[in-house]
Amino acid sequence: MSDDLFKTPAVMVLEAGNTIIKTPQYMFIAASHSDEKRVSIYSANYMSGFKTFKSVRLPTDAVLSNTFTVLDTTESQVFLFIENHGLSSPFGNLYISDEKGRSFTLSMENVIKGEAVDFEKVQSMDGTYIVNKFTKGHKHTAEKDRGEFEAADIIAAESKKSRMSRMGNSGNENSKQVATQGIMTIEESVPAQEV
Repeated sequence: MSDDLFKTPAVMVLEAGNTIIKTPQYMFIAASHSDEKRVSIYSANYMSGFKTFKSVRLPTDAVLSNTFTVLDTTESQVFLFIENHGLSSPFGNLYISDEKGRSFTLSMENVIKGEAVDFEKVQSMDGTYIVNKFTKGHKHTAEKDRGEFEAADIIAAESKKSRMSRMGNSGNENSKQVATQGIMTIEESVPAQEV
């Protein structure tokens, strides 16, 4: 790392780093273990000029595989997704850091991931995030819970909608219709030859 375009001798900050993730507030380096099944994560922050890398501290039950995802760093904290359940699992755990980005605690278990982690920041509300979580033991009890409808269900819904849209047939008139009821009366029809 150099601040003066390498005029002074370079200093090795960390050896064996194979992935670097940089955000305005934090920098993370993943270093592969010799078994190539796990990585260690090191972090530095802007307060140290990104020069002091220290190993991140995760809870003891966090099984660090060879992949992790930095999801957000904008609120002076880091949201880190780790695929604790193995690469073939559609779930992982979400961890949140302290302000320095070094000490992490479990934020939510069994966060769903597909092509990407199901995690969204709500732009209009600082500090608010939406996460899709899998709940063990939750079962669908009816076909309708999965969005499957039978023809009879669709016909019944359309019939109800049709009944609701017919104003006047069942006395369901809005206040504007009631107020203008006497204004626009149409006389009995007159034969065309009398017009």
